[in-house]
Order: sequence, then C-alpha cells, then structure tokens
Amino acid sequence: MFTTGDWKPYGVTSATSGDLQVCLHKDDQNKVVRYSSTGTVLQEIQYDSQCQPLYKGATYITENVNGDIIVTDWEKNAVIAVDRLGIFQYSYSGVTYSLVTTDPVGHVIVTDGSNKIHMLDRDGPFLRYIIPEDGINRPRGVCILGQGEMMVGECLTGIAKRIKYLIKRMRIYMFYLFLCT
Repeated sequence: MFTTGDWKPYGVTSATSGDLQVCLHKDDQNKVVRYSSTGTVLQEIQYDSQCQPLYKGATYITENVNGDIIVTDWEKNAVIAVDRLGIFQYSYSGVTYSLVTTDPVGHVIVTDGSNKIHMLDRDGPFLRYIIPEDGINRPRGVCILGQGEMMVGECLTGIAKRIKYLIKRMRIYMFYLFLCT
C-alpha cells in the first residue's frame, strides 16, 4: 500500500512490467504516474513537448502492446496516447464518458456514452464502430475476452453483453500487417 499525497487517484492499470500506472487529479492539474510495486514513483507524465498540460480530466488508463499509455480524458472528450517515455503520440476526439482497453494485436477499444464502441488502430486512426446487432446502450465497462470477443457493460440497463468484434478476415489482415511492419 502507498499514498498519492494530495493527488486523487482515478484510473489504474497494471503495466506489462508489473508497475502500476495511475491517473491523478489535484485542483485543475492532471497527470499519469508510474509506480513500482513498492510505491516508488518511477515516472510522471503531465506535459507535452511545448510544456502544455496533456490532460484536463484524465480518467481511465490502459497500456497497449507497443508500450503506449492510453488515457481517456472526460474534460477533453478524447483519448490521449503517449509512448513509454511520455512523448505525445496521438489524440482521438469525439468520445464522451469513455473507457478504454486494448486487445492482443494492439487495437484500441473505446466505449462512448453516445452508444458506440470505437475501434482504433494502435497508432490512433479510426478503424470502425463495433455495434452488436441488438445495439448498445451507454457502454461503460469493457474487457477483452480473447478470440476476437469482448464483454461490455451497459451502465443504464445493467446488462453485460458478449460481443464478437473480430471476424476471421480481419484477423488475417491484422496478422498480415503485423508481419509487414
């Protein structure tokens, strides 16, 4: 157990290294901090290369397979990605009340309060919406199950839906992209 001092923790994720990454808020400041398993601060990410704040409302966080740290920002209505050194990579805007996760091939999956699930490429470009046949109502909780499936919780209905989002053709294409990069 460790303390974050005056900073309030929001999103937390476990990095592949075993470290913890935490979204922290204090007054009008936001940052992401990487902690060791003993609570030692290893890295703080708060500003871009022009010394401007990266985050206004850092809420949820995940780490992608390429080491990028991806944060949903509820104030900016955006997803913000930095690399493992904290260098800004991309921002994807237009998502409200969003959560984020990634899958084993590096897709970034973002839930959106406007009844959509966005699928982004690992480098940020939008790929497609993931919408099940029976629709989705205010998706919030999301996790990848493997084999191209995810579980999504609807915050208003209390329903958790199992959604197949990768078809075989898409997996073959993504494998091809992986081999060519």
